[in-house]
Amino acid sequence: GNLVLAEGVVWESNHSSELGSPISRGSLRMSSGIASIQLDSGVILTLEAPVRLFLKGSGKASLQFGTVIVDAHEKEEFYLETAQGQAVGSGVEYIMTAERKEDRSDIEVLSGSVFVSHDQSRDAVQLESGHRASLLTEQLESKIASHEEEPRAQSEHGIRIRSEGRAATFIRNNNPHKWTRPEFLTLKHSEGDSGFDQYAAIAFDLSAVS
Repeated sequence: GNLVLAEGVVWESNHSSELGSPISRGSLRMSSGIASIQLDSGVILTLEAPVRLFLKGSGKASLQFGTVIVDAHEKEEFYLETAQGQAVGSGVEYIMTAERKEDRSDIEVLSGSVFVSHDQSRDAVQLESGHRASLLTEQLESKIASHEEEPRAQSEHGIRIRSEGRAATFIRNNNPHKWTRPEFLTLKHSEGDSGFDQYAAIAFDLSAVS
């Protein structure tokens, strides 16, 4: 695979933060930042630090802790393992979070459908867009996401609140397609007079946060 995005990345493993750098099999350890890796299969993995992921090839990885967004919109199936079970699917995008201090992992499906199985109980469930599941030590729990429920904890670093599409990015020379990534909202300042400064606007519904 290759590194296709790196924002404030600090690797603990021996990897380069230069875009286009090859990413081979093995342990990916990142202490800060966001990085996206496009595998040879076309699957894109976005890592949110702190994270440790063991890449086993273009079709399989093991998440030890942290958060990874899996964009498997290609036809080839992608397997993501955690200590409690695994998720497998194609044509799907989902978020998997594995807690470092707790024996659990959580998955939320953003689009498509994914099959999730629990190792110890041998339970399994097919999750569709808007569904969540928690893989605990002894059981698998699944539910439909609700915007009215309390936001779930995201380890010791806070909570995750989605913008639900209420986001936009602007660039001074009005040519955003060349200089921005629509799936990532970033803010950049350009040195000199190139005119490529990028501005970001995003809105969140904080009514569920006390």
